[in-house]
Amino acid sequence: MVEIKGSGYSHKQINNFFFVVPGIVISSLIALIVYKLYNKLVERQINRREKAKNERKNSRVRNYIKKKN
Repeated sequence: MVEIKGSGYSHKQINNFFFVVPGIVISSLIALIVYKLYNKLVERQINRREKAKNERKNSRVRNYIKKKN
């Protein structure tokens, strides 16, 4: 319990529930955003590698065809 002391005789007690639950929700949202961003970046890197690999393969085929003609 968190006690908030004000001026005078008024004291309020706030249950920790009101601090813990929003903290868990915010942490979960941040974790989800980071997870999605990481997966997107990894996927983009894999696509770039595959594209570069395909370009190298296609250039070899083009060079082979040019040499044959």
